[in-house]
Amino acid sequence: MGLPWRVAFALQEDGWLLRSKITWIKKAPMPESVRNRPSNATEEIFLFAKNGSYYYNNQAVREESGANLRNYWILGPDSSGVPHPAVFPRELARRCIRLGSQPGDMILDPFSGSGTIGVMAAESNRRAILVELNPVYAQQSRLRLNQDLQLTMVP
Repeated sequence: MGLPWRVAFALQEDGWLLRSKITWIKKAPMPESVRNRPSNATEEIFLFAKNGSYYYNNQAVREESGANLRNYWILGPDSSGVPHPAVFPRELARRCIRLGSQPGDMILDPFSGSGTIGVMAAESNRRAILVELNPVYAQQSRLRLNQDLQLTMVP
């Protein structure tokens, strides 16, 4: 369907600058029972900026060798402790938050789901606004945030 690219093209038409496309290679992708195409094991992450002088901290996250990050990230799953069908790795959120924001900044997650962005924003000394329309997921996210943040604040 190409939905991520449709959104990317619409943002470009609205004046946003597409600075990079990162491919998230999933170590443990969701199984698919398709027989007429390859199973999906990747997702696109787009880095957009409203103007050419945007904040990007290339020192915040580096390759193991110390080199600048490449435009593909091989990341595995981790457990969120909540029964949500689309939990993504904490490391994915951590990278995006630390590369594109500074301590004290506000992070917006318009699709909170299991609350991963909120947890990682707090762990990275950022504030977060989480929006979730599904009341079940909103409650799960709230519980996870309360539990995880209490655990990270224990000395």
